[in-house]
Amino acid sequence: MVVPAGRTVQVSLRSPDVIHAFYVPRFLFKRDVIPGKENVFDFTVDAADAGQTFRGQCAELCGAQHWAMQFTVKAVTPAEFDAWYAEQRDRAAASPSPASPVPASPGASPSAPAASPGASAPAGVVLEISAQNIAFDVTELRAPANTPFQIRFTNNDAGIPHNVAIHEGSPTGPEVWRGEIFNGVETRVYDVPALPAGTYGFICTVHPNMTGTLIVE
Repeated sequence: MVVPAGRTVQVSLRSPDVIHAFYVPRFLFKRDVIPGKENVFDFTVDAADAGQTFRGQCAELCGAQHWAMQFTVKAVTPAEFDAWYAEQRDRAAASPSPASPVPASPGASPSAPAASPGASAPAGVVLEISAQNIAFDVTELRAPANTPFQIRFTNNDAGIPHNVAIHEGSPTGPEVWRGEIFNGVETRVYDVPALPAGTYGFICTVHPNMTGTLIVE
């Protein structure tokens, strides 16, 4: 989370499965996330704490991957937040309209071929990646620079939520794009906007131990 220090922030909590909790130790505050109920609360980070990042976690024993439910709250000045928000809004507005899913099977049409893990990707490519046993099946993907592409993501973990998100530089860098989180077993095709050449990290937002490298060239 990125929040403006000195301003009131409202958070809405919803759970699609079991009881969780929003807990930031530095805030000395915990609020449960209960299935079928929306919990809403306000908080304000002291203006003097701008520039700090606070660790957060789930504080209810919610299952085998409870330990992986971690997050951060980054406090910035109001001016920095306004600039960050404008950048996120403009980036979202510049994203291309969703395209129809492109087959990624061996019989895919030449105009939209599937890329094997680690292979260079032509325009219109579909990158294949799957999750099983709380792990990605590949740790490196390649995509074309300055060209939209797709990620065909298969979640093979029944009842466990996963997604694919792309971060600048490494999996711990700033997030530049996030695919929708969904439970397995299911396959979805994500439309990813054009990215400039460089090295990125990809990660499951729900399970930060699931990471890999995306090379855009």
